Amino acid sequence: MFRWLLAIYVSVVLWLAVALGNVALFAVSPADHWPVLETIEGLQTASLILIALVLHGINRRSRQSALVTVVGILAMLLDVVVSFGFASELLTFGNGQIAVLGSTLGLVGICVWLFTANVLAWRGQALPRKLALLGMAAAITVTLLYPVWSLGLAGILRRQARATSGSR
Repeated sequence: MFRWLLAIYVSVVLWLAVALGNVALFAVSPADHWPVLETIEGLQTASLILIALVLHGINRRSRQSALVTVVGILAMLLDVVVSFGFASELLTFGNGQIAVLGSTLGLVGICVWLFTANVLAWRGQALPRKLALLGMAAAITVTLLYPVWSLGLAGILRRQARATSGSR
């Protein structure tokens, strides 16, 4: 359980680092290539794979959860490859549409996964309604509300761990 909580907290810290880095990047005129920021973006997306597995474990009663999780993880892997391609300068936004298409498909796939996994959690009553709705809102806002949702998920996991250890 501790490992899952640690994965959630690391993911939130990486999300905050990406957000702050992007604010700083857009404040610089003209914007420049920041390999460190692109590497952190890749790591943050990679951290979502663990979150997808946590959410799949919560949704294990749903038949669709495995498919949703696999599609989400594939989108995450695509986004990780594109992020590290940008960091290594193998890909750039200025040279062709492959990088833009890959980045867009990865982000859309991640948002679809987050939305759908929370719908499944809501329908299966695996997560409290408010948290599932917050997860759907995080997907709709292109993960803007992700830290709030993931910290709520961490709280649910902590309470479940306490209840499980207290019943032994």
